[in-house]
Amino acid sequence: MKYVIAFDISNNRRRNAVAKACLAVGFRVQRSVFECNLLADAYTELVGKIEAIVNAEKDTVRLYPLDKTCDESMEIIGRGKRIESAGFKVI
Repeated sequence: MKYVIAFDISNNRRRNAVAKACLAVGFRVQRSVFECNLLADAYTELVGKIEAIVNAEKDTVRLYPLDKTCDESMEIIGRGKRIESAGFKVI
């Protein structure tokens, strides 16, 4: 399943740590927005990492699942390109 992960974290250390966790499994599409293709186990692992990093009283992280219809109907205006579904990420 593809997920869009967006966050608003004011603390640099926590924000960078969440970005690093997202980059490990997905692609940055904006400064604090990532697209990640994750199986259920990888999603659960990422959520656990994010929960361990954020301050629930101060930070916000939103994870939006995109089904195939939503993903295929997404439009990009301006810079950027579609992130195709891949079974793996080359690093």
